[in-house]
Amino acid sequence: MKYNLNVDENTALELFRSQVMTGKADILTNVQWQIREAQAESEEADLARTPFLRTLIELLGRFEKKIDKTPLFEAPDKWWAYSFEIASTAITLNLEHYTSVVFNAEREIEDSEVDATLPLLSVKAEMLTVDDFAVRNHVLPVTVRQWIRRGKLRTAVKAGAEWRIPELTEIPVRGYRPARYEWDANLAGLPEEFAYINQYRSAEFSQDPADKNLFHIDFSDGEKDMRVNCNTKGREQLELMLIANPMVTYVSDSFGIFA
Repeated sequence: MKYNLNVDENTALELFRSQVMTGKADILTNVQWQIREAQAESEEADLARTPFLRTLIELLGRFEKKIDKTPLFEAPDKWWAYSFEIASTAITLNLEHYTSVVFNAEREIEDSEVDATLPLLSVKAEMLTVDDFAVRNHVLPVTVRQWIRRGKLRTAVKAGAEWRIPELTEIPVRGYRPARYEWDANLAGLPEEFAYINQYRSAEFSQDPADKNLFHIDFSDGEKDMRVNCNTKGREQLELMLIANPMVTYVSDSFGIFA
């Protein structure tokens, strides 16, 4: 275990465990705090963000009840702690083992590294049709389909010829947001011009800061890298192809990990 304080391990461990979630009471306190934060934000949110916040509050409430009803042991001694992650598809409780903790001058945790994450339980979000997602967010179905086609609803999942969208998905904001996608094996059915993608296992999309119609896609397999530059149409085509492939994961699908 690595930590940066000039103290013995017992003192560092005591500081660590006083600042992380080690039992059910800690978890419930943190979840309840997130609910209050979402409720406060919803009171001032505009019409576009309100449906997302309402869904978040409802899912957090279900998560709180599930935690309360589930027997949970105290986190094991040493460098173990609970965390929960809020993503578009689910809120998940994890047990994690830390290998490194960085404390600031006030002896508060500033940074950390984890080498093991064990999912324990989750509350899943409902998967909505395009029409249902449109109604919930006060837009037209054609607008939702356009968002998907333009690579703006990256959590969308292809179900046969139709699309499904997790209910805990924020509607797109103006401007382009970077994205990262990953896959573990060769992707089937790639058009010939995209066959090179199977040489890699991840792709990061970013917009050029000087030219808003220029996009950079950085492919990698951990050992070799390649950058592809394209215009808006090319970026939309490539990103939509990845979103539609069930073997591809949109990695940026997380609203926060709370420890």
